[in-house]
Amino acid sequence: MRTITQFIDGGTTVPGYTLVEAALNDQLSRDYVAVLRIDDALDSRPLVRAGYHGTGRVVSLILQGTWN
Repeated sequence: MRTITQFIDGGTTVPGYTLVEAALNDQLSRDYVAVLRIDDALDSRPLVRAGYHGTGRVVSLILQGTWN
């Protein structure tokens, strides 16, 4: 979870919010790692700046590898 407290943006008070986030990592082999990440899991789309909402739920799958 990530919590942002109330703040002022251009003279406008923006309310605080809490986002649920998670990441799962797995070592697939000696050379590969997979990462599954979810941001704003509850799709709350909070006000991140005065007049602008967040992007909402984002799911990412990343495959990292090394080559010798």
